[in-house]
Amino acid sequence: MLLSLLISLQSSAPLPPVDHVLLISVDGLRSDALLAAGPEVLPNFFQLFENAGTLNARTDPASTLTLPNHTGMMTGHLRDGENGHHWKNNGVPEDGETVHSVAGRYLPSLFDQAHDAGVFTALLAGKEKFLLFDRSWNEIHGALDLTGKDEGRDKIDFYLFETDPEILASQVLSLWGSQKRTLLFFHDMPADPAGHEFGWNLTEGSEYLKAVAQVDARLGRFLDAARSNPALHQNSAIVLTADHGGGAPHHGHYRHEQWVNATIPLLTWRSRGKGFSPIPEHQTSLTAGPLQQDLYGLVFPSRLDPGQSLGLPNRGGNPLRNSDLGILAQIFLGFPVPEPSWSKLLR
Repeated sequence: MLLSLLISLQSSAPLPPVDHVLLISVDGLRSDALLAAGPEVLPNFFQLFENAGTLNARTDPASTLTLPNHTGMMTGHLRDGENGHHWKNNGVPEDGETVHSVAGRYLPSLFDQAHDAGVFTALLAGKEKFLLFDRSWNEIHGALDLTGKDEGRDKIDFYLFETDPEILASQVLSLWGSQKRTLLFFHDMPADPAGHEFGWNLTEGSEYLKAVAQVDARLGRFLDAARSNPALHQNSAIVLTADHGGGAPHHGHYRHEQWVNATIPLLTWRSRGKGFSPIPEHQTSLTAGPLQQDLYGLVFPSRLDPGQSLGLPNRGGNPLRNSDLGILAQIFLGFPVPEPSWSKLLR
């Protein structure tokens, strides 16, 4: 289903799947920060721009907070509605709380299908509250593996909470490509506290842009590994997004109706070159410029670039969102992926 869909959308067949996928969520990264800093400050982000991506993706339409949006990334569901994950708390979860206990049903994670197929999975997080995800898909709360060899209920093979992003990045490099197949999720945290303390200031030399430049340096470490590590060379992919932007108010990001908080990047890169064939130009002011391929139209034909609107339900189309992260991971790994249940509600 997936391959035929992609073939129908492209001028040539998609490249074969890869075995090693790294998902990166940059906490508090607003899209226009990448354009404001430019390629001299952010050379590695601009390498990602040579592949398919968009700077005009959106957060959850009802929230621009960290934990609700990461719950969307983990599950592929929006917060509200009949199919929602319903997670609203942005603090450390209560003892015993899981994604499933709040949703009222089991919600598979982006790791479930990969783990049950024998892929090594890992979550490396810069905030303590991410324990919610390790708990929700552990050996107690994860689903039974009913496909092929029993890989167990714990869908996240390795979990690490660490506030130092360089330690986390080093751990990523030690795990990515260490097994036959790997799927890693790296939460890069420091841009968010820089924004909270100093404001989401896009002027040259601001503390926020310095933090984004540090993210770029870590991204460069991953790109170098993808080219030099024999296990990753020609066999790896990166998908990068953000949980939210920031700046409304100046030291915050809780106003979900403000574009500076809700507009985020969704970028892809693969070591085999461009991950998708070129498509006709379909650009807005945010997707124009450095991006070589617009991700809109490459995954699901129902997705519409919202332009300058927020792309809220039934307004401004059905945009790509950070909750599509798992879909892109499974595309790169070659697993069949159904269209998200929520997308039909937004047409």
